[in-house]
Amino acid sequence: QFLDADTGAAAVAAAAAALEPVAPDEFISFASTPGIMDGLLKDKSKNAKKKAAKKTNKKKVGMIADAVGEHLDAHGWAVCDNFLPLDIVRRVRIEAEIFRDCYEHSEIWVGKAADVGAHLQVPSVRGDKVLWMCGGHRAAPEGVTRMVSTKGEIEPCKLDIKAEAPMRKFSAMKELVEAIDKLVDEMKGRVKRLGGIYERSDAMLAVFPGEGARFARHIDNTTSDGRRLTVLVYLNPDWDRARDQGALRLTPGQETVDVFPEAGRLAMFYSADVPHEVMPTFGQRNAVTVWY
Repeated sequence: QFLDADTGAAAVAAAAAALEPVAPDEFISFASTPGIMDGLLKDKSKNAKKKAAKKTNKKKVGMIADAVGEHLDAHGWAVCDNFLPLDIVRRVRIEAEIFRDCYEHSEIWVGKAADVGAHLQVPSVRGDKVLWMCGGHRAAPEGVTRMVSTKGEIEPCKLDIKAEAPMRKFSAMKELVEAIDKLVDEMKGRVKRLGGIYERSDAMLAVFPGEGARFARHIDNTTSDGRRLTVLVYLNPDWDRARDQGALRLTPGQETVDVFPEAGRLAMFYSADVPHEVMPTFGQRNAVTVWY
């Protein structure tokens, strides 16, 4: 059975429209709610006010987790604007720039299983450079709380890089990771698919140098390696969409969403389900990624 020409053309046009990328000016945002993100950041209140502050902050975290968790549960992905304040974005960038010469060309995994295959450098497929930051994510043993939490310092994984660093504590990086840990841990009670999460990966700093660098369409976890949730935070003040481009393109099902890497924006999606890619990038594009 064949479609007539008019019906066929309409069907093709409808399919094309369904796949047309959507780039919302604003995703989930709490910009109009002063102090809402304070609950995710380190508590700096004085002892006398600490108890009341903790109670207030817990409510704030709950509001964020409700909104983000509801969208993740419904769509398989969620984006939250203004997740990280601009001052912390700038501090993380300063810490990251210390290691500018230590970033290494990224690799892709070629293989059908987590333990059978090889890592290869293929710049035409993946054009970023990365630096791994270790710390604060040891798995809790059975019988002990399975809460995801940050303990200890966040520092370069490679000992030679760590030894040459002019500083030993990367406080902004730690605040960023702590905030993500706190949000994900709060979401565990709200999103069924996150219920068993108890550990995260090291943090990956990634930079696309511009000049059209990209990361081809892929799924993070194709080998059942345990990763359930991918979380990114973008570190790019003054990002110009028209000039710099470099959107994260998510394509779950018939939906196509472009997420531009604007400062403080958080994006998350199910690691084994959501195809995604980094579109050609023409500005220096910085991000931090962790997996749960």
